[in-house]
Amino acid sequence: PNPASQVVNVALKSEIKEVLAISVFNTTGQLIVSQEYQPGGSITIPVATWAKGIYFLYLKSESGSSYRKLIVQ
Repeated sequence: PNPASQVVNVALKSEIKEVLAISVFNTTGQLIVSQEYQPGGSITIPVATWAKGIYFLYLKSESGSSYRKLIVQ
């Protein structure tokens, strides 16, 4: 859910067959979490201990990258 208060779930498209690196940054550019995930399934990121505010998810694989805005309440 976005906004989130406990966890963020990232659903991956079934056609993605590459390792996915996810990094989360706060609005000042500080890295909050960074992890690699194997293809398939979904990803759960716990956010319950994070400060309320806006964060940015950076998703990167061999085929490309994208940013998503995340709001933690």
